[in-house]
Amino acid sequence: MEISIVHLSDLHFKNDVENRFRIERLRDDLSELPLGSNVITAFTGDLVQSGEQEQYDVLFDLLLGPLIESDHNIAIVPGNHDIQRALTDQVAAATLLSDHASSYLFSGNSFVATPFPNNPDGPLVNYRALESLFEPYTERSFYGYVKQISDVSIVGMNSTWLSHDRQNGETDRGKLRIEPHVLERYAKSLPLNGFKVLLLHHPLDWLEEVTRDAVTSLATQNFDLVLFGHVHTADLTTLVRNENGASFIQSPPLRADWSKGTNGYSIIRCNTESRASELTYRSYSKSRRVFVLGEDFGSGGISY
Repeated sequence: MEISIVHLSDLHFKNDVENRFRIERLRDDLSELPLGSNVITAFTGDLVQSGEQEQYDVLFDLLLGPLIESDHNIAIVPGNHDIQRALTDQVAAATLLSDHASSYLFSGNSFVATPFPNNPDGPLVNYRALESLFEPYTERSFYGYVKQISDVSIVGMNSTWLSHDRQNGETDRGKLRIEPHVLERYAKSLPLNGFKVLLLHHPLDWLEEVTRDAVTSLATQNFDLVLFGHVHTADLTTLVRNENGASFIQSPPLRADWSKGTNGYSIIRCNTESRASELTYRSYSKSRRVFVLGEDFGSGGISY
């Protein structure tokens, strides 16, 4: 089966003139492209700037709703800007991170779906409400989900649940966790010969050292595509550790005027049987105020 995956990341949407205009131009661009009848739009985090409900509501009205009406299948994962920082708890985050055995995942023989028993959605309460709109999910917890779209199995993992404000210019790098136990459980539940896509916000080298190798191994051995964003640059790296290989694809940012990199997005056209894929970039021209072929990202805007 031929599918098109529209890979968007780092929108950082705020309800202002420039952001609204950029989203409208994105919507126009997508409507004019030959994407075919099997389209998945994957958002790899930082959909909005500060996790506020109004930002999600307006983004849904301007972009997500129209995409659904155009028969796009939507899959999203959270980024560090999708968190409501006022609801984060630095002490709790440090305690959870120091639990290298992830004992908080279990109560007796039961899996605990959230690390925040008193507020199950934690600082991602507004994001999680948005995520719930894109049901059905085969499995879903605070740490991630499994979603089946035709022949494509999608696992979305929450890489940002330990994010919070840090002092003295520190970043989240090396202080984040994707739960290997959850990722492994989700990967094992997928159809054996299906086309498998893993969605993350952070590159794997942003994860804490204790579990990073396990997550990297699981991603490489179990998925055809691993899509992520966050760094506001774009590159394509293929890591071959099994007979099929896994393509790790970082999206350019859609709204990153304050940082390095050209604004844009990518379209991954895949054959789910042969695993062949073509990556086409689109970039935003500030002078023309439209999206154009992304030649800044690759020769002719295309990578294979």
